[in-house]
Amino acid sequence: MKKTILAISTLTFLSALSAQIDNDLAATDGHEIGLTGSRYIYREPRFMSTRGNKLGIEYTWTYSQEKWFGKLDFRYAGGQVKYDGSGTRKGDWNYYYDFRFLVGKDLEINKYLFAPYIGFSYRYLFHDNTGTTSTGHLGYTRQSHYWYIPVGLTYRMNLGDQAKLETTFEYNHFIKGKQYSDYVENNQSKGYGFRLSTAYNKDNWSVGPFYQYWNIKDSDVNHGIYEPKNHTSELGIRLRYKF
Repeated sequence: MKKTILAISTLTFLSALSAQIDNDLAATDGHEIGLTGSRYIYREPRFMSTRGNKLGIEYTWTYSQEKWFGKLDFRYAGGQVKYDGSGTRKGDWNYYYDFRFLVGKDLEINKYLFAPYIGFSYRYLFHDNTGTTSTGHLGYTRQSHYWYIPVGLTYRMNLGDQAKLETTFEYNHFIKGKQYSDYVENNQSKGYGFRLSTAYNKDNWSVGPFYQYWNIKDSDVNHGIYEPKNHTSELGIRLRYKF
């Protein structure tokens, strides 16, 4: 996974050295739909972890006006995961979705095209951990709610023959979170996330890898129960079509 992240970052750096501004690279009005496949890992250090493969769908609507652009973005991804903690169990159903509103502007800087943006987002995750593990421990359902501010930068380069390369770095500023289980509700106030992606675009189609990460700190304590600090990593590939 570290080698893949390094490859994405290296590709971004090399593209930034070679591309020049092109009006065709600016954001345009339209819709995009996509499919994703990914490997998902959630860890609570010293307590438990879940991991599995996810399939996802995406939709993005873009509106542009005089180099400014706005986007509405939605993604859903789900699949079965394996639980390791108080025993083990396979086949837990786990899914999440993101709603994102973004606004930004295309900028020419030293003959390069950059598109900084900022927005507001909501993320929901559901994990069905009911049943018993291999050691007889009872599980429970868990629901996560995150509110966060994405701040990112997209870089686009023209590869010739109507092909383009688009790369995005994004930092996710965590505002607050809520965790609901069968037993208690907990509030979260500290954490962060980030996203990396790059995609090859041609003839309204695009394909490329992506990586998403969350690092959330301990929640408050309610009736002696708290949500431990946790890390979420997701590495995958997406295929999108614009119309």
